[in-house]
Amino acid sequence: PGAEHADQIEQQAVSDRQPLACHARGAIGAQQVPDRIAQLSLDRLIGGQAFRWVDLVNAREAIEAAAAVQAAQQRDIEKIERLREVNEECEQSIHDMTAFVDSNLRWHLALADASGNPLFVAFLTSISRAMHRATELEEFDASVRKAVVGIHWQIYNAIRDGDPDAARRRTLRHLGAYRSKLSSLESALG
Repeated sequence: PGAEHADQIEQQAVSDRQPLACHARGAIGAQQVPDRIAQLSLDRLIGGQAFRWVDLVNAREAIEAAAAVQAAQQRDIEKIERLREVNEECEQSIHDMTAFVDSNLRWHLALADASGNPLFVAFLTSISRAMHRATELEEFDASVRKAVVGIHWQIYNAIRDGDPDAARRRTLRHLGAYRSKLSSLESALG
């Protein structure tokens, strides 16, 4: 059920935005590859590989910190409002793991969208299944989920206030704490 549910969230995220195009350079030159194909290719690559959750978070840190900076610089009112709405959904679902995981994933996709950078959106959408699986761990209890919502609000406030440095710092702190939690879980599992 978790993978199917993640597929539904990914499909919703893809349909909620206009189609993008990724450009691939080959011997013939630049060609457009629909973003859905690029997303599926990356998802298959991830799905077929043994990777550590911490590696996923390291990649997310690079992308999401840059997305937070660009979102604070862009300050697109509609996209910032969407980020606020999704964070309210996270807040309202703290005691429901499934709903929280879904809204948390939507929050991170909304952060990428607020950056105005379609490559950030495509990348995070392409790894959304893996993000979903890494977030629905039972060790992420209600107290952890409450802390996540708190840092989401701090990131949102920095973006809304047009403070790219604070947005970057807070995003790195958020994902750094997440990385530490996943690292300790991976170590415990051996």
